[in-house]
Amino acid sequence: MEYLSVEIFDLEEPQRYRLIQELEELGSLGLEEKENSFIVYFEGKEHEPGILQVISDYTSAYEPAYLPGQNWNTVWESNFDPVYVGAFCYIKADFHPEEKGFEHTVRITPKMAFGTGHHATTFQVIGMMQHLDWKGKNVLDFGTGTGVLAILAERLGAAHVLAIDNDHWSVENALENVAKNSCRHTEVRLATIEATDTTRYDIIIANINRHILLAYMEDMNLRLVEGGLIIMSGILTEDEAMIISRAKECRLQLIDKTEKNNWLCLLMKKE
Repeated sequence: MEYLSVEIFDLEEPQRYRLIQELEELGSLGLEEKENSFIVYFEGKEHEPGILQVISDYTSAYEPAYLPGQNWNTVWESNFDPVYVGAFCYIKADFHPEEKGFEHTVRITPKMAFGTGHHATTFQVIGMMQHLDWKGKNVLDFGTGTGVLAILAERLGAAHVLAIDNDHWSVENALENVAKNSCRHTEVRLATIEATDTTRYDIIIANINRHILLAYMEDMNLRLVEGGLIIMSGILTEDEAMIISRAKECRLQLIDKTEKNNWLCLLMKKE
C-alpha cells in the first residue's frame, strides 16, 4: 500500500484551517506541522486528482509525494518532536530521552492520528486541563485522536474515561497509547457521539473543529451532568461568536478561554 503525502506551504489562517477541514472530509489520515508548512497524508492514490484540485483552490504552493507502505511509520516518527506544555506535561515517543521535572509524562507511538500536542488546539486543551479538578470524574473524550487527552485525564484522577473516535486509524493508535501508559480506567471505542448511550459525564473534552462542535452541541449537552464542563477547541477566533451563540442555545455558559496563534480553547459550563 502506498500513501500520498502533500506538503502545503505558506498558507495563512483562516484559509489553512478551512483547507484542513476539507481534506479531513476527503479522508486525510492526519497532518504533520512544520515551521512554514504542513503535510497531509492519504491512503492510496486513487483520489489524488480530487485532493490536489481542492488544494489548488487555496494555493499553488504544494508538493505531492508517495511513501511506500514499509516506510510509513519511519517517516512519521523521524519528524515527531517531543512536546512540552510548561512543567505540567511532557509528551514523548519511545526514542526520545526521559526527562525529569514534569508533573506528567505521556508516552505515545506517533502515528497519523490528530492530537499529539504539537497543534495549538491540543496544546491549549492540555493547558486548560491543568486547572480543573478531575478526581473521581466521569469523562468523555469526543474525537480522541491519539488518546493523549484521555490518558492525561486519567492521570489527573478521572474515575472513568470513554475515548471515542469515528476513525479506525485513530482508534488503533489510541488503544496502543492507552496500553503504553498503563491506563486502567480508559475505554477506547470506535463510535460517534450520537451512537453512544446517554450516560452523563462530568467533563467532556471536544478537541475537534467548528463544524462538528456546531453539529453535535446538543448531543454533548444531553450527555453532560448539571454543572458539568466541556472543553471545546479546534475553533478559530473569527468563529467564537458562532460557537458561543450555539452553546447558549444548549444552556452552556462560557466561563474561561485561551488563545494561541488565532486558535481558541473555550471552557463551557452547563447551567
